Amino acid sequence: MKLLKKKNHVQSMAITVLFFLLALSTQLSISFADSAPINMENREFITQFDDWIYFSSTSDKGRLYKMKTDSSNRMKLSDDSIESMIIQNDWIFYIANGNIYKISKDGKYRSVLYNEHDVIPHKLIIKYDKIFFQDEEFGLYQMNLDGKELKNIVNVENISSWTILDHVIYYSVPEEFDDNGNAIKSPIYTVKLEGYGNTLKVGETSKLTDDGGNYINVIWFGDGQDRVYYSNISDKGRLYMIKADGTGKTKLTDHTVSNIRVGGFWIYYSNNSDKSKLYRITIVGTVNSRLIHAYTKYINVYSDNIYYLSDSNSSKIDKLYRIKTDLSGKIEFK
Repeated sequence: MKLLKKKNHVQSMAITVLFFLLALSTQLSISFADSAPINMENREFITQFDDWIYFSSTSDKGRLYKMKTDSSNRMKLSDDSIESMIIQNDWIFYIANGNIYKISKDGKYRSVLYNEHDVIPHKLIIKYDKIFFQDEEFGLYQMNLDGKELKNIVNVENISSWTILDHVIYYSVPEEFDDNGNAIKSPIYTVKLEGYGNTLKVGETSKLTDDGGNYINVIWFGDGQDRVYYSNISDKGRLYMIKADGTGKTKLTDHTVSNIRVGGFWIYYSNNSDKSKLYRITIVGTVNSRLIHAYTKYINVYSDNIYYLSDSNSSKIDKLYRIKTDLSGKIEFK
């Protein structure tokens, strides 16, 4: 009888979630395709394109590999130990050893785009026919896809998190610290962009919120307002949402969160209040649940796949895993 009640309860919860998501999808048009956030905290160690997965192998010194989504046809593309990567058309752009490279998807053609070590790139975003990257000392830079015309566009030291959506750069910078040197205030700023490619111009900078914003994610809603999700270090790292015009600030959960990643109608995160286990909550702050009973970090979501690092085998060595959003089909990447 208890098992039957438990089964009925699970079915009831599933139906509730389904109706919630269907209702939400009919009310709002939401775009995620252009908003895949690439945080320095959530470094892009894996990406999925069509039926191929491109990843940094944790068992081979972070070298670049690819394989089919069904785990077949695994092959090494480069001996470089990569830090961040992104796919644009037929090329993989990545950072390794302080340089920026591009390599063809079959690994046959590789070239250096940037190797000037006065500026050390971290994390890549490609938007509007430009490469954007961060240097810890000098802020954000842009350059052409061929590596030419490097330009410092946001000259701010120690940016903690940033992303780009709808011709707006969102970034946060620590400005106040406690006695132990931990940031307690890290406001989120926005910078407007105009144009594409050689006509791209950098506009004015504005402050979005005084809150401490880490793990910034941005998505586009059909009501004309982007939503910004972040870990609010001014409130013990809890998950917050704010509209792009600075209104509607809302706390979504009392959990202390990190490694935020928005995918579909869900926000996936490491719950630091529960030993960094993987949780998810809807983008409006309802139906919160734990997905994995293991420490997780560097969460990435593509389609119906969740990728993450974990030492769930108690080996104390982070390994790369994939699991479906319905929690089936867990595999470990070698």
